[in-house]
Amino acid sequence: MEFFLQDIRYAIRMFLKRPFFTAIAVLTLALGIGANTAILSVVNAVLLSPLPYEEPDRLMGVWENQASTGRREQPVSIPNFTDWKEQNRSFELMAAVRAAIFNRTDDGDSLLCACAQSDESRSVDRAEALEQTSHF
Repeated sequence: MEFFLQDIRYAIRMFLKRPFFTAIAVLTLALGIGANTAILSVVNAVLLSPLPYEEPDRLMGVWENQASTGRREQPVSIPNFTDWKEQNRSFELMAAVRAAIFNRTDDGDSLLCACAQSDESRSVDRAEALEQTSHF
C-alpha cells in the first residue's frame, strides 16, 4: 500500500508540473469514455434489447428476389403480398410495412413515413408502427 501511495503522489507531481499534458490526457479520456458510452447505448438499444412485441421470437421477415436483375432481399410488392396472404398456409398472420421518404419543402426538409397492411387488427402493433414516423 505504501508503494501505491508513493506512485499516486509522484503522478500528481508530474501532472502539476505539466498542466498542458494533463489537460490533453484528461480530455482524451473524457472523449473516449463518452464515445464508448454512446456506442454501447446504441448497440444495447438496437441489438440487445428485445423487440417490443409479444413473442418476438415468432416474427419473421420475408423478401423477394428479383431473378431478372439479380437483386436479393427486395421489398415485397403489394400485389405479391396480397397473393402470398391469400395462399398462406404457414403463418398465423401476415402483415406488410413499407417505409418511404418524402420531401416536404424546397429547403430539403424530409419526412419518413411508414404504411402498414394487415389482415387483422391484432397484427404486430400496427398503430405503433405507424406512430414511429420521424422527421429528419
